[in-house]
Amino acid sequence: MKDLRLIDKVATGGLKPDVTIYMKLPSSSSLGRIKRKKDRLELEKASFHKRVNEGYKHICARNKKRVKVVDAAGSQKQVHDRILRIAEKCLKK
Repeated sequence: MKDLRLIDKVATGGLKPDVTIYMKLPSSSSLGRIKRKKDRLELEKASFHKRVNEGYKHICARNKKRVKVVDAAGSQKQVHDRILRIAEKCLKK
């Protein structure tokens, strides 16, 4: 993770977004939603997806004020409404 933070810092010039929305969905559900031809990442083993998920959990935990976790289960409309509520709160600040 330390290497990723360094790469991120160099690539972004140290800039951070005001808010990041992380759409949380188990790997098994997210892979099932893919309707297009699978690319290299989708073809990876479950252990890879578990490590990626752990990385995102770590990022969320380290950035609790900035990262908003959205339950991505449900319909597109339900997820959209959840994200919209977060965006509206951020814009009111």
